[in-house]
Amino acid sequence: MAPEVKRVELDEQAYRKLVWHASKYPASTVVGVLIGSAGSSAQVTDVIPLLHHWVQLSPMTEAGLAMLTRKIEAYLKEKDQKILGVYEVPESLDSQELSSTTVLLAQKIAAKSAYPALALLVDGCKLLTPKLTAIKAFVASQDNKATKLMSTSEISVKNYSKLVSLLDTEVNEGKWKALADWDDHLENPQLNFLAVLAPPLRLAVVGSGPSGFYAASRVLQSFDQSNGTGDNGVEVHMFERLPTPYGLVRYGVAPDHPEVKNVEHKFNEVAQDPRFQFFGNVRVTAASQRPKSASSLVSEVCVSELAPYYTHILFAYGASDSRPLGIPGSMPTELRNVFHALRFVEWYNGHPDAHDPAQQDEFSLNHVDGDHIRRVAIVGAGNVALDVARVLLRQCAAAPQEETLAHTDVPEPVLQALRTWRLEEVNLYVRRGAAQLAFTNKELREMLNLSYVPFRPIPSDQLDPAIQHVSTLKEPGQKRAMTRLLGQLRKGSKMPYVQNEQHIPRWGMHLLRSPAALHGDSGSSPALQTVDWNVTEMDESYRAVSKGEKVSSKEDLLIASVGYRSAPLESDAESQMSVPFDSSRFVIPNIRNRVVDQQGNIQPGMFVSGWLATGPVGVIVSTMFDAFGVADEMVKEWRSQVSAGENASFLCTEAGFPEALKEVPEAIRQQRTVSYKQWVEIDRAEVKRGKVLEKPREKFLTVAEMLQVID
Repeated sequence: MAPEVKRVELDEQAYRKLVWHASKYPASTVVGVLIGSAGSSAQVTDVIPLLHHWVQLSPMTEAGLAMLTRKIEAYLKEKDQKILGVYEVPESLDSQELSSTTVLLAQKIAAKSAYPALALLVDGCKLLTPKLTAIKAFVASQDNKATKLMSTSEISVKNYSKLVSLLDTEVNEGKWKALADWDDHLENPQLNFLAVLAPPLRLAVVGSGPSGFYAASRVLQSFDQSNGTGDNGVEVHMFERLPTPYGLVRYGVAPDHPEVKNVEHKFNEVAQDPRFQFFGNVRVTAASQRPKSASSLVSEVCVSELAPYYTHILFAYGASDSRPLGIPGSMPTELRNVFHALRFVEWYNGHPDAHDPAQQDEFSLNHVDGDHIRRVAIVGAGNVALDVARVLLRQCAAAPQEETLAHTDVPEPVLQALRTWRLEEVNLYVRRGAAQLAFTNKELREMLNLSYVPFRPIPSDQLDPAIQHVSTLKEPGQKRAMTRLLGQLRKGSKMPYVQNEQHIPRWGMHLLRSPAALHGDSGSSPALQTVDWNVTEMDESYRAVSKGEKVSSKEDLLIASVGYRSAPLESDAESQMSVPFDSSRFVIPNIRNRVVDQQGNIQPGMFVSGWLATGPVGVIVSTMFDAFGVADEMVKEWRSQVSAGENASFLCTEAGFPEALKEVPEAIRQQRTVSYKQWVEIDRAEVKRGKVLEKPREKFLTVAEMLQVID
């Protein structure tokens, strides 16, 4: 005698397809088969919708069903699943009996199984009721063709109360249109009645800079919005630590380069898409942190708390740290007036981290005594180094009022502070030679065109060999760009430099110099006084090597512009879902933007883009193409696995949830977050403040100020 079936449980996937099938054909009886694992406790993991038209028994129907059963069995054999039985949603609202077709199917299934076959009679009017009352379960065994009714207490649906709320929305939105049954397939062979309903692609983006926004834009564009879903739907949720979006576009672009910020218009279009949500003021961590103090303004969620709600997560939070100089005197709080370029850029761009009242001490930029700043050394030869030099020279005490940054979005406190700096000389110290300078022609031209600042010429014994070397370059684009750059350096500045005249202010470059040590004065809280420099030379491979000589210079302030680097997500506990980090390269390890662990194993559903994936290389355009490539790969993978009826690489599956059932992660529902609409309120308030000062905007400098605007 076959074992008795005592309990039946339907997974979310199975119940969803059953509801969609009934919703698609509300005026017809619909029939399908149940798929899953047999036993005394039967687990229905999926259903295959079959009929809505040929539901009456006939020789043709029987022959068709026999052929169909063989096809389904072959399909399930590859997936190691079994047919458990059938379901029927009758056309008649008061039907208490299974149709003859359903009984026949159940009996044929029972004849081939060690367990009785299930036959579910479903009331279509009760599918979305708060309590599960829609299903009556019958069993049909091989030796007893009569059906036996099970107790309703023995029937359940996983996460039923949460699922029906979601299904109610899906039914109203018409998502059942994506489902096809066997009858549909007979009319249109292109329709796949065996398809698995995968969860919609739900993407969590950590970081709201260019990389994150470009990836979000590409993912959304990859789906047809005309029917509101497209490929079963897509949703993108973006998480940002600050209340404000745009990352380096807002806090990293030079204030006198407003045209670069035009990409914000594109990002704003992305944010208007109804499938996109912005969650500002949310710090994403690698693991649950210790309880926060009641005064903490920033919300917090860890990756393992996000995972159940998303099929994919994209880490795109960029490079928020600086490469250290690694020499004596350069460590934080060793000497006053020693800064990294990243912090200086954040300061003049109004980043809350640079203006946090809790971080203001004698080592902060807000406490620099401008009266004592005459000479500034900038270590580095990239665009950021020139941005820093230009901002200093345009806003120092000697700058003509019409040349200052007064009408840019530099915050007023910063403008006032810089105006007190009595700059006489700004020098870039460069480890390599002129042929290896990394800034662009545009950046250099802007510096040389400052009408009141002469450029001290580079000695010919350093410039001529560089010009000769560039003439031998093979790559045409690089050769052309470097030829123009060296030509500009030879031509010099708009304001001529006259030897032995003390122009104030002035600027120049010291090539073949690498910092060796920083020394402070004799005060109780020493400030920078002198810098030792290693003298370098270029070897045969055009690498900078030390000559074994040192020189010193008197400097009042030093800014190190030697590169940015990424940091791992904050964590003080063992994470339930680790986020790998390569502490030697300062990136999240990846293979073609797929996150991998230390052994090179791909982490399902996890992607990384931008500087966090590659290191700080390239500009916004290269970041855009990188983000597009990541998004395309993500969508391609999702569609491929949905088509194959798989979801093994979905993040939510790895976290133990086969589908993302909830709209917003539970961990942040009760916390203070900032929506994009609220960011627009902050934006408007800043613009209004700026209008009074004849500026594009006057930024709020602390998170507390921003939150006050939307309270």
